Amino acid sequence: MKTISLNGPWRMRKAGAARFYDVTVPTTVCTDLLANGLLEDPYYRDNEDAALLALRSDYEYSRTFTVPEDFLDADSVELVCHGIDTIADIHLNGALLFRRNMPVPGALASKPRCIRAKMIRVVPFLPSGWSGKTRSTNERHGRRL
Repeated sequence: MKTISLNGPWRMRKAGAARFYDVTVPTTVCTDLLANGLLEDPYYRDNEDAALLALRSDYEYSRTFTVPEDFLDADSVELVCHGIDTIADIHLNGALLFRRNMPVPGALASKPRCIRAKMIRVVPFLPSGWSGKTRSTNERHGRRL
């Protein structure tokens, strides 16, 4: 089986923000916020409140990569996303490939229709989990950020 690792350089931004930050995958949102100076050490004094507030936001990661010709001609192509252990939407070349709404160790898509070009842009969108029904349920039960 041939593989292409997507570990390495990616870009990350707060959803809707113009500026992207360089990150290295595998990673976490907190690690990336800390590394880019967007978050103070959450274990120092009362910085935990700011960290919790930052995690109410949604984040988008993106990476463009090249697919060799022989992958495009293959009978079966799978996109495996190890480590997306949260709520996430995975987009490939602008098309929603799949949606995760619960923690899972890996996400898989077989022969995605959008793998037709050599240049592929993959965008995992990580919602905070603090929107809509989840937010009101958490706040109703006294769990607030």
